[in-house]
Amino acid sequence: MTKEKARRKKKDQPSNKAKIVGILIIAALVVSTLGILLAGSGPKTTPLPSPQNFKPQVWMGYIPADAYEFRFLNITKLSIFPDLLSETVLSISDPEIQVNISEITFGIDLIASNYTGVSILGVGDEVRGRVSGALQGSNITPSYSLGVPVYRIPASNGSTASGAWLCVYNNSLLYSEGDSAAFQAIASIIGASQLLFDNDSYKTGYLLATGGSDSFVVSYYRADINQFNISWVMSAAFGSTSIVKHDVFSFPTRDLASAQYSAVVKNVIGNASAVYLSGPYMLAVDTYPLSDIRLVLMSL
Repeated sequence: MTKEKARRKKKDQPSNKAKIVGILIIAALVVSTLGILLAGSGPKTTPLPSPQNFKPQVWMGYIPADAYEFRFLNITKLSIFPDLLSETVLSISDPEIQVNISEITFGIDLIASNYTGVSILGVGDEVRGRVSGALQGSNITPSYSLGVPVYRIPASNGSTASGAWLCVYNNSLLYSEGDSAAFQAIASIIGASQLLFDNDSYKTGYLLATGGSDSFVVSYYRADINQFNISWVMSAAFGSTSIVKHDVFSFPTRDLASAQYSAVVKNVIGNASAVYLSGPYMLAVDTYPLSDIRLVLMSL
């Protein structure tokens, strides 16, 4: 989670997830037989969840309303998979700071509205105190965002970035590599007046994506302008005896979701085992064995 993230510019906006344009190029060449069958059978429907059933999680308090993309990892839940994640999460030489995977409860890789990456690590009191002590005991003069000290530090060991920013904020560490844009990305989290999950649309999308379950991973990205009128995509993976993966595609209206069903199934969703309409959302469902957890994480 501490590898260098390339600065995102409007003319070049890469994503951890395949973008709509890339998907279209592939889909123009290959359309799965199952996708064709799904489209031909007509839309299936599933009940639309009520945002009143949404229960906010601690990690959601770090996602600004204008975030471009994020991926949340439930580290506590993923701990049942040995050797899945690297042991060392953050390693700074001066001041000396090291945070291990066993010391964090969640991790978020977030792309801020200025297309700069921030890693958010959920930590306990011991780690917060240890990192705060190292930063305050250094000779680094911090910059401030709404009274929160943010320190300019060397990038984490193994990174090729020239420098990074680090701060202790609430129950987490915020880390971003780069110069002023990285500081501004951290500041956008600290100073967020509105959060993504304040909006009922995202609450409903989250309930569809997670099925109301405690997930291994949740991801989101804003879709670029596309011919299918997809506004954003939210995905999640959860389960106990197998891994269920949901991809939720949001549309501006229920009518647009219905009208675009066949085209999206053929050209975007591909070979999902099932696809449903739920109000202004389209839900694609897949199931994997637990042994495929690494593959599932890579796809989100």
